[in-house]
Amino acid sequence: MGTLAFAVSMAAGVGFGWAKPVPVNINNLRNPHRGMMWVALAGPVTNFLLAIASLIVLHFVARFELHEGFIGQPAALIIVASYRVNTALAAFNLIPILPFDGGRILMGLLPRRWAWRYGQTEAYGFFIVMGLLLIGGLHWIMGPIYRTLMLAEQVLAGNILRTFGLM
Repeated sequence: MGTLAFAVSMAAGVGFGWAKPVPVNINNLRNPHRGMMWVALAGPVTNFLLAIASLIVLHFVARFELHEGFIGQPAALIIVASYRVNTALAAFNLIPILPFDGGRILMGLLPRRWAWRYGQTEAYGFFIVMGLLLIGGLHWIMGPIYRTLMLAEQVLAGNILRTFGLM
């Protein structure tokens, strides 16, 4: 599936692959229904925190004028790319379609009967995402998530800097 996802996404001008899911032993979870939701949150939360860290580092790069010169300019561009890529990865993984993390999170929030029904759509998730990608509809879902994450990251980074008197 990963090779097919990459080929279709390249044809659509986007270019992404399909990762293997992280193996989780469901027997280690006290409440598997909710537990999988918390496991699914780990990836997007990590990307969210890395994006905030990138913004904080970027603040210091700009504050001390380290973004100029032979080393400073590429370093600043890498930090900006880190911010954008981590935000995009978090947004992409929060798409509420199974098998994405967003689908697992939604499944954990739904009542068990609805979650079971929703879980039956997982076999079609790949085709739904590829179809949305081909018709240009993926941005309708991902765009609002991306913009919301960016705003939240900027607000939280600013609050962290203000809390420590660094802004």
